[in-house]
Amino acid sequence: DPLELINISQENPSCFGNTDGSFSFEIQGGTPPYRLSDPQFSIEQNIVTLENLEGGTYNLKVLDSNDCEADLTLNLIEPDPLEVSISVISNPCPGSANGELLAELIGGTGPFTYEWNNGNSSQANEGLTKGNYEVKIRDAQGCVGVGNIQLQEVAPQFRLPTGFDPDEGAFGPISNCGEVNFIISIFNRWGQLIYAGNSPWDGIINGKQSPSGTYSYRINYEFVLNDTLVRESQTGSFLKIK
Repeated sequence: DPLELINISQENPSCFGNTDGSFSFEIQGGTPPYRLSDPQFSIEQNIVTLENLEGGTYNLKVLDSNDCEADLTLNLIEPDPLEVSISVISNPCPGSANGELLAELIGGTGPFTYEWNNGNSSQANEGLTKGNYEVKIRDAQGCVGVGNIQLQEVAPQFRLPTGFDPDEGAFGPISNCGEVNFIISIFNRWGQLIYAGNSPWDGIINGKQSPSGTYSYRINYEFVLNDTLVRESQTGSFLKIK
């Protein structure tokens, strides 16, 4: 009978980069004993089993005692690598820990587990300062995707009211990043400086409440953004109601 390879089966690697692939086949016909062209593999009762294989193409040659040959080419296909996407939900303010990241696995089979390099084990990573963050996401098959991102601080945003009533509080900047160092200068309608300081203006001039009307301001901010000292200024006008 001619030398044949039958009952061929294969198991592809479970994840990208894994070495748990395998294949097996049975030798039939020809004249025993049989041998393989690759001496690292052995034959057990006419059955060849190859295990702990990575993805790739495997070429085998089986020979019998008369040097008759049967060739086999098998391609073990490993899954594509899992891709991790990290979205910046919010950048932290300078010197603050209020940043947030969200990790998503593209592909894979749920449920997923998350392992961030700062110890967080949730999909969303909150309360973050600036820095480099890495996440490993493992799916239900044990496959792992890895992603990383550099989280930067964001410059504070400032706004000042267009109207000012001393009974409702002092006139000064409001920031989305809480307290920021500033110096504010207030000028009357003739451009004369009536107040300068690092705290909001309460409307007092020389111990008395200033008259209602239009005033202008110049405010200088100073903060450290991603290890760099930043200075900004802003000008505008407002109406003092009382």
